[in-house]
Amino acid sequence: MKFLKYSIYILLILGGVYVIVLRSNIFPLFDYLEYWSASQLDIHQQNPYNPDQLYTLQITQGWQDPFPILMWNPPPSIGLMLPFAILPYAFSRAFYFLFSIVTIFVATLYLWEIYGGGIKLRWLALLLTMSFGPVLQMLKLGQINTWSLVGLIGFLYFLRKNKIFTAGLFSSLTLVKPHIVYLFWIALILWSLSKRYWSFWVGVTLGVAIPLAVAWLPNPLVISQYLFRTSNQPLDNWITATLGSQLRLIFGPEHFWLQFVPSLAGSAIFLLLLPSYWKTWTWERCLPWLVLGSLATSSYGWNFDNSIGIIAVVAAAAAISKVFPKIRHEKKLFPFVCGLCLLYFGLSLFLGFVNLPQHHLWWGASALLLLAWLFQRLAPIETIPAGPIEA
Repeated sequence: MKFLKYSIYILLILGGVYVIVLRSNIFPLFDYLEYWSASQLDIHQQNPYNPDQLYTLQITQGWQDPFPILMWNPPPSIGLMLPFAILPYAFSRAFYFLFSIVTIFVATLYLWEIYGGGIKLRWLALLLTMSFGPVLQMLKLGQINTWSLVGLIGFLYFLRKNKIFTAGLFSSLTLVKPHIVYLFWIALILWSLSKRYWSFWVGVTLGVAIPLAVAWLPNPLVISQYLFRTSNQPLDNWITATLGSQLRLIFGPEHFWLQFVPSLAGSAIFLLLLPSYWKTWTWERCLPWLVLGSLATSSYGWNFDNSIGIIAVVAAAAAISKVFPKIRHEKKLFPFVCGLCLLYFGLSLFLGFVNLPQHHLWWGASALLLLAWLFQRLAPIETIPAGPIEA
């Protein structure tokens, strides 16, 4: 029976891939084309960071803009995406789409149980994930944030099982975009040094070295090519969905240093508050706030980067689900909770479906942080005792 069940699953997945490939135009030619074309160039010993070479390859897949989509992520990111890029573009895009959905679903289920959500309400975790606007944006564009999300949840899961090395291995996945989880890494450094968890950094090092080697083996120049590209074309012309970009729009885009003011302020506030929480520090309780705080004050970021905020959404939902039977009988509190839920879903749909220039969405992560704080007042985020967690 198990063989038949898994055979049906495999056939359904292959059927889904076939349908997606036939209708590959349902995906916009944007972010994933960047990863695929860069990985293709790396495989063929060309420069994955060269605009001309990227453009030549991208127009063969239907890209029509007069400029290429440039690759900015470091070489280990190419190593992570290279196994998908071996395939022709349409099949590669389909498989990465399915890979993202499956891994996000599995990671979300583990996250729900980590935060003590009931088994019968697992469907709520999946519903929240697949109705979260930034997650939908991430899947639509084929963004690399899937790795960051899996890295954060994998870190929590293996840390609870006291597998420090494996926790470090998974946390390295967040380095595909370290700027959107910078508070997480500040806390990691302080925590690991205070606990003397050297095996954690062995895991991080190996987690970076393996995909770097995958990118380096076919193209030994990839590291120097990346350094040349980033040093010769700084990112001062990007106006992204961040508070720093908004400051530059107000005081002048030429003041590039304003881009980093929110991150510096976020780091300072975190270090000032840390002594008050250090003695009772738990990663399960603090990670959602580190994620939302990083997103709200990141130096660079786009709307779809808020997808990793689903960690805070699931954690808050699990907390609310445990006190909901009591809340629904309180005449004053129940309407307030319903109002907060409507605000959340309204914000989620807005971030997922409203087509605005990115710099107009700078407040999205801050709004998520505020809503999470309001939900926290109703039901503090707690976790179940550490131990084996059912899949």
